[in-house]
Amino acid sequence: MALVSAGRMLSVAADNRFAVGYFEAWSAESVEAVVEAAESAASPVIIGFGGLTAEPAWFDRWGLREAAALGGVAAETATIPVSLILNEVATVRHCLRGIELGFNYVMLDCSSLSYDESIVAQREIVAVARRNGVCVEAELGELPISGADGTGELTAPTPREASLKRRGSTYSPSRSATSISGSTGRRISISIFSTHSIGRLPFPWRCTAAPVSLSSRSSGRSTTEWSS
Repeated sequence: MALVSAGRMLSVAADNRFAVGYFEAWSAESVEAVVEAAESAASPVIIGFGGLTAEPAWFDRWGLREAAALGGVAAETATIPVSLILNEVATVRHCLRGIELGFNYVMLDCSSLSYDESIVAQREIVAVARRNGVCVEAELGELPISGADGTGELTAPTPREASLKRRGSTYSPSRSATSISGSTGRRISISIFSTHSIGRLPFPWRCTAAPVSLSSRSSGRSTTEWSS
């Protein structure tokens, strides 16, 4: 199938009360396993690759292009709706290059940026993404890291200032959405009792991971219902 917009996919999921999983891959075998598992469950799926744990020089020269090619082939041959994300890359340049290479969903890691710096970076990405029909997931702040020295905090579940202060958070999802795009249709990445892994990975990936086996609940929707 042709790639399906993540925004369209998540809207259908919300209307029909089911979840769409994102399963990160590190090799041809792992991305194929994700797609096959989703097909066996007749479920839409988000596939993709993460940039933060990739070896930087390799990722710049080879990895980003290889990931785009692997993901594009997997989506094209899939029999279920697929969205392809370039997840948590280190620079705006990587996001823009990912859009150019065919990812239809991108996310910049902003954990090292201030709130204002994050807004500036996300606006630049959104401006290009909007022209290309690409979804952007915006991260403001940092997820907590279990068992490590991460400084991330949970996102307050309400935008009301009193509740934000009571919960020790300064992040408003509604404020963020307006600041970044001025409109609806973009995704804000929030932290709701979720954490990253215990510490950072001890070594970077270079397309060497073993195949994985995954399963998911069927959405019960036919592929013809996903055209946008």
